[in-house]
Amino acid sequence: MKKKRELSPIGVIIRKRLLDVGKTQAQLAEEVGTTKVYLNYILHGERSGHKYLPKIFTALEIDPKSLQPKYRSNSLNSKEGRHLSEVHSLTLESIARTDFL
Repeated sequence: MKKKRELSPIGVIIRKRLLDVGKTQAQLAEEVGTTKVYLNYILHGERSGHKYLPKIFTALEIDPKSLQPKYRSNSLNSKEGRHLSEVHSLTLESIARTDFL
């Protein structure tokens, strides 16, 4: 039996925000210039999404600086914590290189 895929910590945040603003993953994917399949990979932590995360955060009005402290807890396993840390670093680097906000 196939194991059910779980959302990454950043995937949970994005999915919740999509619900809050009434958008679908397909709509967000089109808005940021990717496919819904690739967006799904990002949400499940199977791709870093470093190219698309700044665009996703802008589209969903998510402040990336607010993400790191909230999700640094012992409840995250080391893989999830490492993934979120990488996402945060990539996002801050992307912001520094662009007029993100």
